[in-house]
Amino acid sequence: MAALAPTTPWIKGAKADYRVCGVTTLKVDMQTERLIIANAVMAVVCLVLGGIAALLIALTRWQAIHLLDATWFYRLLTLHGVDMLVAWIVFFEMAGLHFGSTALLNARHAAPKLAWSGFILMAVGGLMANFVILFDPKSIVTFTAYVPLKAHPLFYLSYILFAVGALITVITFFINLVVAKREKRFEGSLPLAVFGLMTAAILAVYTLLEGAAAIVPAFFWSLGILPDYDPGIYRNFFWGFGHPAQQVNLAAMVAIWYMLAQMTVGIRPLNEKFSRLAFILYLFFINLGSAHHLLVDPGLSFAWKAVNTSYAMYLAVLGSMMHAFSIPAAMEVAQRAKGHTKGLFGWSRNDRGTNPASALLSCP
Repeated sequence: MAALAPTTPWIKGAKADYRVCGVTTLKVDMQTERLIIANAVMAVVCLVLGGIAALLIALTRWQAIHLLDATWFYRLLTLHGVDMLVAWIVFFEMAGLHFGSTALLNARHAAPKLAWSGFILMAVGGLMANFVILFDPKSIVTFTAYVPLKAHPLFYLSYILFAVGALITVITFFINLVVAKREKRFEGSLPLAVFGLMTAAILAVYTLLEGAAAIVPAFFWSLGILPDYDPGIYRNFFWGFGHPAQQVNLAAMVAIWYMLAQMTVGIRPLNEKFSRLAFILYLFFINLGSAHHLLVDPGLSFAWKAVNTSYAMYLAVLGSMMHAFSIPAAMEVAQRAKGHTKGLFGWSRNDRGTNPASALLSCP
């Protein structure tokens, strides 16, 4: 990874502005720490709500119990989709972006007030979506909310508020990177984990803009301002949001893997350019895979579907395969360098119980 700047506080004498983590030894901006905790807590809240909805859905589908009627089944299905496929994932990604753009760079948060405004909008939007789905019978439209199904205007407004808040948070991530570079918090290129998080942030911008293209017209349509809304256009734009929202998570998750591998085992990728290329493949090709949700859509040509769901998607899959080989290979080299050379897979069995990364790779 790129060399980090010397670990000195950015404001002399301002000891209350940061603390040193006793586990990672990283300097953490206290404003950032509160933002990370707030986003992580909201992520867990949404995960719990989505999990409860999933349990109730299962108990309803179980014929021997059949807990709830059809209305509540679809209400919970909608709730489960929003909380599990959007809210909890994105909240956790925002926590990762705050951490990556400050602690991993030994930098301060350059725009905490703006970041808090983004969090508030996300929290209001997420809670509003749950409230509307649970208490408004018109908003039982499942996760996709395909037109001509029409939800309550507040359902679409909740999406808009959430998306605007997430976009503001992504903007603060880029602001932090610019300020950290200007203040010379790191030298050369970004550390690999931060580079991966930047990939996730770029994907998030595309994803949120696609979501706006789908949801904003639906909001005006639900208000009666827009007399009609073409279902084909909605489906196309919606999956430009619905599927890539999970690909943002993929890029962020892989970046966290690199970070944890270095923190726990002390490894560096055998070839950083190789890993960075894999992230770049995500940027250009991974969002094109959303077309597989539209394979039976009559409004799109076969050629468009074939290019997006096969040839382009293969290059995105290649990026994941590159990461899948890069991380374990680097861990093996690092463990063998420490003397763990017994057998073909002996390196993966060492430090079980004391080294979390090794425990994850341990054979049962």
